[in-house]
Formats: sequence, structure tokens, C-alpha cells
Amino acid sequence: MIADISVPVVLDMIIAILLVATIVYAFVLNRKLSVLRNAKAEMEMLVARFADSTAKAESGIQNLKAHASESGAALDSMTTRAAGLAGDLSFLVEKGTSLANRLEKAIESARSEAPGVAVTHPFRSDRVPGAGARPGPSKIPATAEISPEEAALVKSLRGVR
Repeated sequence: MIADISVPVVLDMIIAILLVATIVYAFVLNRKLSVLRNAKAEMEMLVARFADSTAKAESGIQNLKAHASESGAALDSMTTRAAGLAGDLSFLVEKGTSLANRLEKAIESARSEAPGVAVTHPFRSDRVPGAGARPGPSKIPATAEISPEEAALVKSLRGVR
């Protein structure tokens, strides 16, 4: 039976089979290309959203930098002010210590001049607050001279009591 089939018929059958295979391949390829086109549209939308998000993030970073700069300037100002106040407090502590030492020397000299009189120290730690009479303003002997700054400090310390 194969001998009855001529060569041109066999060639036509092979070409027909190849054409059917090509049509099937073209159909499959067309579907894949349509999926790719749909994915391209989705990808374009994603890229547009990403660009928008990037622009918003950049704007947010600029705002954050501006606020950080303002906060840094305010912090520098406060730090400078605090350093000045620390210097002032250090000066007041030194003056207070100096004045306390002078007052203590004056009390000691007053004790040595009047050995029979018992003088209580108003700042002793063994004293219980509220027990007994509160000492009045201490009198400093005439030998101790007080500068105007120390007098102002004494006045403000008495005001705190």
C-alpha cells in the first residue's frame, strides 16, 4: 500500500502536518504574548505608583531634615543657655562655700572669745527640724568684711528660709 502512494502526496502530507504544528505553535505564542501585554500594563501601573511613592518619600525626608535642623538649632540654644547657667551656679556655689567658710570662722572666733556661752550651729545634721527654737540671724563680728555680692547672697539665702 505504501507503494501506491506517490512521493508528491507524501510531501504534501508532511507539509500539512508541519502547517498544523505551526498553527498550534502560533496559537500558543499568541496567548503568551497577550499575557505578556497584560503584565506590561500592570507593570506600568506599578512603576507609576512607585514613582509617586518615591516622590512622597522624598518630600517627607525634606520635611524631616527641616524639622531636625530646627530642633538642632533649638537644642544648641538650650545647651548654650544651660552652660551659662551652669557657670553661674558654679560661681554661686564657690561664693556660698567661701561665705560659709567665713561664717564658720566667725562662729569659731566668737566661741573662742566667749568660752562659757554654748553656741549651736544652725546647719548641724544632728539637729531635728522643728525641735527647739530656730536660731535667729547670726551676727558676724565687725572684723569680717562682706562684699556686696556676698551680702546679696546672704540676703537671698535668708529669704529662702
